[in-house]
Amino acid sequence: MSEDAKAAYKSGEILDQTPVITLDQIKRKLKESEVFDYEDPSINERERKELGKLFEAVEIMTTSRNRQPSSVQNVFSSLRLVERAVKKQLKEGQVSESLASKFHWDKLLVLL
Repeated sequence: MSEDAKAAYKSGEILDQTPVITLDQIKRKLKESEVFDYEDPSINERERKELGKLFEAVEIMTTSRNRQPSSVQNVFSSLRLVERAVKKQLKEGQVSESLASKFHWDKLLVLL
């Protein structure tokens, strides 16, 4: 990409035509890939609260990422973003081990 094209892109003169990735798309992809079913009836009330906070963090991270060029955005990288968020919040005690164990990250390898 030439410097003029980069400047035009950054200024908003050239719009990125790729649709942005939303939290709903990420949740759907987590479920479809069998990594995590956010509608799982075994999730208790405490875990639902943790999940709400987790998805809020993921939404903030996704919104930030959506401002980047489309080459950075794709659902697979967004699922990895969720994985990093879960691990970080588990380490910080914001997500319980019981909720974190319901995510099956090994299923992401099948998507590759």
